[in-house]
Amino acid sequence: MYKAIVLTVILCLPSIALGQQKRANYVSFDSNAGPENLFQIVINVRLNAYLLDDDNFRKYVSGVGVRPAVAVSTGTNPTYIVPPTKQRWHLVIDNGGRSLGGNAGVRLFALVGDLPRRPPE
Repeated sequence: MYKAIVLTVILCLPSIALGQQKRANYVSFDSNAGPENLFQIVINVRLNAYLLDDDNFRKYVSGVGVRPAVAVSTGTNPTYIVPPTKQRWHLVIDNGGRSLGGNAGVRLFALVGDLPRRPPE
């Protein structure tokens, strides 16, 4: 089992202007999580994933620019995100307003155990 985690993340991004209209074509998963947790994203196409707090999630849905805690491109499969602080988080997966074109699987792990060797089937 893997105990090491390799992350490709961009922390503390400046505001991202994601348009000024209500969002469509996104999927969101919400959970109370913190640095002791790990989101695993398994998807068969390249998409964007954002970890947003409640305030930024409301802004995202209404089309206002947001400041994600973490933003990644799902270029590798699986992709992992560790929340920077303990709180309620919204993991948003989108394709810039276009159709998602794939199925996303998201799992939340506690970092005290082993990670799976391969994506769930």
